Amino acid sequence: MTGGYSLVQVIQHTIPTVSKHQLNSKKSMESVLKKCCETFIETQTNLLIGPLIALIAKYKQQSAIAKLRQQHREKQRKIHPLQKEEQEQKDDEEKKEEKDDGNVSVSASVSMSHDERQRILSELNAVLESFEHGLPSKVDALMQCMQLYLQNELTQRILLKPIISNMQTAFIQLRKIVIETDSQSAVKLSICDAISDHLQHIVQQTDR
Repeated sequence: MTGGYSLVQVIQHTIPTVSKHQLNSKKSMESVLKKCCETFIETQTNLLIGPLIALIAKYKQQSAIAKLRQQHREKQRKIHPLQKEEQEQKDDEEKKEEKDDGNVSVSASVSMSHDERQRILSELNAVLESFEHGLPSKVDALMQCMQLYLQNELTQRILLKPIISNMQTAFIQLRKIVIETDSQSAVKLSICDAISDHLQHIVQQTDR
């Protein structure tokens, strides 16, 4: 009887332990797989549109710095009211110069200097021109590699869609920058629109 009871105890304690171990192993594998997928998506996004992401980040950083400078100037005017008229006259001259240029709005001058914006817009055009000649073919090559090494179409879609979504989000942010700086005529958005249409066509094809 004692031996039988001991055997029951062994069974009761062994089976739950094995099940728990298997469950933990499964969760661990899922965690590793999720991390690998996230790394793949992030890496491919940077390989495809890394320069654009960097420029968007640069614009946001410089805009934030410029706004802080503007806030500091306004604070100084309150502390030194005698300098207010002189500073306002200087600001008006800067705004008039940028307005006469025709590429940048007066309201945008609060955020960033004329030279800084012109430099970023020039870099944006250079990036878009490189995208026009290379980005669609790079996306197609990525899809071919995924079809070669990932036979499961569902897995291909799960990995590809976030990459395309990241790219479309970057193009949306680019359009916002162009609107904020009133630079529609200075930036080649037609390239951006053509690539966005190409990406949307890929999404529609993969959903079939």
